[in-house]
Amino acid sequence: MEAAPPTLALVATIVAVGAALLFLVRRNQKTYKNLPPGKLAFLIGGVEYLKEGFSEICNFPGSGPRKMRFLLSPTILVRNFSQIKSIMNGEEDTVTVSWPAATVAMLGTDSVTFSTGAYHRSLRRLLGPCFSPQAVEGYLPSIQAICERYCAEWAAETTAAAAAAAPAATGGDSSAVIEQLPKLQKGARMLTFEVMSHVVAGFHFSPQQLASLSDAFDVFVRGIFAPVALAIPGSNYAKASAARKVMVAALTQQLELLKGGSGGGGNGGGANGGGDGDSVMARLLGMTDEHGKPLTHKALMDLAINLLFAGHETTATSIVRLMLVLRSRPDVVSRLREEQAAAVRQHGAAISGSSIRDMPYLDAVVKETWRCHPVVPMVPRRAVRDFTLGGHDVPQGWGVVLGLVEPMRDLPAWSGLTPDSPLHPSHFNPDRWLSGRSSASGNGSSNSASSSALQQQDGTATADGDDVASAAAAASVGGGGGAAGSGTLSSPMGMLPPQMLTFGGGGRYCLGANLAWAELKVFVAVLLRGYDFTSPLPELEVKLFPALTVAQGFPIEVRAR
Repeated sequence: MEAAPPTLALVATIVAVGAALLFLVRRNQKTYKNLPPGKLAFLIGGVEYLKEGFSEICNFPGSGPRKMRFLLSPTILVRNFSQIKSIMNGEEDTVTVSWPAATVAMLGTDSVTFSTGAYHRSLRRLLGPCFSPQAVEGYLPSIQAICERYCAEWAAETTAAAAAAAPAATGGDSSAVIEQLPKLQKGARMLTFEVMSHVVAGFHFSPQQLASLSDAFDVFVRGIFAPVALAIPGSNYAKASAARKVMVAALTQQLELLKGGSGGGGNGGGANGGGDGDSVMARLLGMTDEHGKPLTHKALMDLAINLLFAGHETTATSIVRLMLVLRSRPDVVSRLREEQAAAVRQHGAAISGSSIRDMPYLDAVVKETWRCHPVVPMVPRRAVRDFTLGGHDVPQGWGVVLGLVEPMRDLPAWSGLTPDSPLHPSHFNPDRWLSGRSSASGNGSSNSASSSALQQQDGTATADGDDVASAAAAASVGGGGGAAGSGTLSSPMGMLPPQMLTFGGGGRYCLGANLAWAELKVFVAVLLRGYDFTSPLPELEVKLFPALTVAQGFPIEVRAR
């Protein structure tokens, strides 16, 4: 008997596999009688949310959970704040961390992101002091110096581009002039990478190495969230895999220098801002596993890549988001400049914890940026056992997606507000955070809202991952939400209301929260104290996936005042 053609055999195999999967899905649905409403796509689902970076994946009617197929996994979507918090506080009891295979491969199984149990808690205890409010205040002089250098370099590049503009004005190519302008997207990425790698981690890369590694991380980020971990030539995942090898080679060299005690000096790299001995990497090099053995080279690589990625990428994205707002809001820029002038008169040019405490309007602008443009719109988890949520079954093994955007959309403060109200949530309005403060005029005269500008709720220092973040924020005036229909929000300086899950919560609250606050505030302070900035392109297209991408790299003109 003649064998069936290969094509028919392949089709038959695909049909058989599909039928088996369908049978398993249906059997699973029959086992759990009270699944949330929703639909499970056949084989793969959720790809329609890629374009918006998954920011709308939990934007559905009602507050109860929904089910869908997210990529290959049947998944429960959660948008209700209390349900999200209960899941975050139940890490390792009801859920565990779960990202696509590409993300796991790129960050590594030994990274902080994917560590669990005692190892994860040990890492947080070890690294927490490097990100504490006291440590971050110690980093401020180094962060300010780095920001001042980058702003000066951007101003020099702008001057050079202006010199090239003369031929363009007489018939030359204006696009060539724009090409020579500094690009904020790359500049912000390099700035935050230098802060994290040098000031906090204790690495000492040359300027050329910094530029090369920053570019490698950019390629890395664009492949880290690939739906499928297949290194198809030319794919983002294949490029990310190659970039990771470049990063590992450079980091291996740096680790050897640190082991030999020849880190190269520098003005950062420690939990007290004073040297390499207490830096992130020095601490990791001294860490031992449960058997008393030093961490393996693979573990050190996974941890270094994870911490450098998490410690600079989201902060760079926040800077870009903030600058996209400021370029079209001269009123906000004017008030920020007034506040900075007052801070300099009161505290001098050096940016310290005390001077940041006299920047309530800047604090409100940062909060409003994160409210309007969440950097991390959702986090995926996986159920480790059956449990119920809002009266619905969550089966063991199913994915659980926590929507971090929706809790801020559901606040009573928005009820009854019409779109023409300046406090409607669709409007960028920092004043919603200043209700009842004498500093609402932007003169920086009041710091009564907080005893420490860098007392961002610190979920990092707790030994067992207690949710200090929520406890601190919940103690704020009004629990973070203003009166119904007021459109206002309340939280102490340097802290977010509990419904604003920018840094997550529970035992996986972001280690670098304090650092992110400080970098954004210092960057804006340095830029607006000494420089004017404009963007030559009236419209800038912004893409959200696989990473925030602004048209032409976000060219800007920076000129000394």
